[in-house]
Amino acid sequence: MGGPVDRGHAGLPRRPGPGRGDLDEAERTAVRHGVPRTAAASGGNEENWCTGDHHSRRWTAIRAYGLLGTAHHEITLRALLDAIRRPVEDEHANEEKREKDRKEEDKQLADALELLLLTAKSPVLRALAERLEPGGPAHDRAVRTHALRAFVQACDQYEEDGDRPIVLDWYAGAVAVDEVEDVRCLTAFWNAALNDHELTFQALRVLRGWVLNVARAPDSEAALATLLPTLAAAPANHQRITHLLRTVRDYDESVPAAAVRLRATVHPA
Repeated sequence: MGGPVDRGHAGLPRRPGPGRGDLDEAERTAVRHGVPRTAAASGGNEENWCTGDHHSRRWTAIRAYGLLGTAHHEITLRALLDAIRRPVEDEHANEEKREKDRKEEDKQLADALELLLLTAKSPVLRALAERLEPGGPAHDRAVRTHALRAFVQACDQYEEDGDRPIVLDWYAGAVAVDEVEDVRCLTAFWNAALNDHELTFQALRVLRGWVLNVARAPDSEAALATLLPTLAAAPANHQRITHLLRTVRDYDESVPAAAVRLRATVHPA
């Protein structure tokens, strides 16, 4: 996702979330590359743009679906998952070029899933969560990798006022109204991300940002006081989370008061 990086609380990087400007830019880009504006709504042959072998158009279609397809999230999600399962490589390119293309496409797919998750929310969250559990009936290794990356990226997004993490607010709202399935899926994503060797560091960095951000958004502490003990119930996560809460420091190297309070909510292993 393009755009400048905003420096959040305590100097933590914060990426801007999708706004109207992103949608306008996506429409212009789609049209410029020949991707139909109605791709997400039509459910016709336009879905093939995501799985075609023309790299430029494929990437543009993937991004356009992520930005424009939220009103038709089922069609959009199906197109993105098809693209994940059917990677295309340029057989004439050398290995260095192929690797660069793979990384670029992985980024495009994760960004598109992130945008779709943040805008469509529950139905996309639940559909992706079904594919997380290894050995589960709907487990999909390729989708799992992209879905976890998209989720962690989404957790690093804040409301436009810059004070409230969008996904933490989502979790708090789900807990408040006893939306059991959303709470279960959000928790499952967090557990999976913390135990994914490629994402553990990034996931902990996001949690650290959430803890530090309590100073700016005090209401978020209650959600963390529910989430962190739940995640810490697993022994490996307990070690990670207690270490994070012991070592997190504010911009002036002081121990955040919220971290001290949150440590008290995490029961000893």
